[in-house]
Amino acid sequence: MFVRRRQKNRQQKKTIGSVSTFYFYGPSTIISEFSTDTSISNATAATTNDKTAFAAADRQGTAVLLIAASGLILENNRTLPYGELWCPQVSSQTTEKMQQYERDTESGLDYAMNRYVAGSYGRFMSSDKGGFSPKRPMTLNRYAYVTNDPVNLSDPDGNDDNGDDSGPYPYLNDPGIAGNGNCIDGREALDERCGQEPAGGGGGQTKADIKFNAKVTKARNTAQGKLAKASADCANLFADLGLAVASVSDKLSHMTFMNGVTSTAQISLVLNQQYANATGTNGWTVANLFANGFPGQPGLQLNGWSPPGTMTAYLRPNSTNWDTLIHETLHQFGDGFDDTSIMQTWQKNGINIDPNGPSDQISKEIKKDCNK
Repeated sequence: MFVRRRQKNRQQKKTIGSVSTFYFYGPSTIISEFSTDTSISNATAATTNDKTAFAAADRQGTAVLLIAASGLILENNRTLPYGELWCPQVSSQTTEKMQQYERDTESGLDYAMNRYVAGSYGRFMSSDKGGFSPKRPMTLNRYAYVTNDPVNLSDPDGNDDNGDDSGPYPYLNDPGIAGNGNCIDGREALDERCGQEPAGGGGGQTKADIKFNAKVTKARNTAQGKLAKASADCANLFADLGLAVASVSDKLSHMTFMNGVTSTAQISLVLNQQYANATGTNGWTVANLFANGFPGQPGLQLNGWSPPGTMTAYLRPNSTNWDTLIHETLHQFGDGFDDTSIMQTWQKNGINIDPNGPSDQISKEIKKDCNK
């Protein structure tokens, strides 16, 4: 007889015949197990020969080597990305064959805390209870293991992999879909960033845009890392504007960054007709703006434009730096901090900056104070 008992997505007890095994958990993983098997041949007891051993894992967290305290390799277990055994140690005592999942000897499945993985099929045995992202279409497959990318991603608890939900594409760009032409039809309510590129400004992704989006993803991750360990100077920089570092980080995670040089979005639709009339950009696209600059400002090259209230920033491809992403994110707070007001505020608080100078002073100050 083979019986399992689970509670709150954790296996508590396994019974095979007359033998039961009980599992006890810490905050995130199993810490011990006890069996009712009393036969001498299966029982183990502590001896003076018991030694500490260390596990060396590969990039997915699978314990490949088991090393004694003396440095002697006790086991060398190699597995393929989905956990299939490849050159395993014949006498292996390690039950964690795939990441830190415990392999069930009876079924051959790997226990991922919230559900089981069948490595031979490359999929989970039950549907995902975690979230999904329309910007990562494979997350809509509720059974796929780490969106079919086990070489680069992992899923510690069986609920959510460690992939980047912001990319590599800021949103889905499919001109053949009804509605705004940029989001999965009917999914707009799931993500406030869908539809930032107005009708007529979408179109398929070019190689240049794909490269641009990859650079943005890398810069965004770097920026989030800087904010996560912000120094006092970095925190004070945002506090001068009445902002907390956490608020800036959260806003940045929800921003969409577009290639301003190639964007065909109409200025009048990005904001409104009144803005286009007031700035002399009626009939212009964002690409026109990046090519010519604002009327009345000849010779001023635009490296970034973050229309307030849109949660979108348009960037020149060579301006996808982490400090620039934070700079453009600041324009989305309140009614929209403009460059001059940011620099004036910082100058009043003792920062050496010229409000009448170029706006890239803002990015430079962010880089100087938040790169510590």
